[in-house]
Amino acid sequence: CSSDLTLGLTLTGAEVNSQVNKFLDMPAQNQPFALYINYQDLHYPYFGRDQEAVFIDEPQTDSSFFVPENRDHILRQYYNASNHLDRSFKELFDILARRGLLDNSVIGIVGDHPDAIYEDGILGHAWSIHGSQRYTPVFLINGVNITSKGMDHDHFSDVLLRSRSEEHTSELQS
Repeated sequence: CSSDLTLGLTLTGAEVNSQVNKFLDMPAQNQPFALYINYQDLHYPYFGRDQEAVFIDEPQTDSSFFVPENRDHILRQYYNASNHLDRSFKELFDILARRGLLDNSVIGIVGDHPDAIYEDGILGHAWSIHGSQRYTPVFLINGVNITSKGMDHDHFSDVLLRSRSEEHTSELQS
């Protein structure tokens, strides 16, 4: 594994969840709150500090490795990072459950951007209008008016706001 500087530029999922715990320890004053959490596990080079190698034998972080000929390994490394992110989500949900916040919270999870991994001959994001560049996963837990069609960030924020309406909130708490 290269000693590429990119390994030190992101927070691990554990570090993010630690910050969430610190936020939740602050006095809430009995008020609803919104919490924006940015997990960085799926950013290039798709392998970070403290990530276990599950789908790969040897992580690669040197930029010279990220060429089309290595797409299969790059994808496995991306899946490895996804596995780590899934574990971070589980830890987050466990934190919320232990604090009694999971069942009466609306949780929205949105990727900040998709990444192409040579689907259209490029690696990264914001380079083309190919589908691999336009769609990012969206998950909504305890929400209302969920659509099975894709939505942009503006539509998703509207769904989040409707999900926190007084009527829906009382349904969650009963």
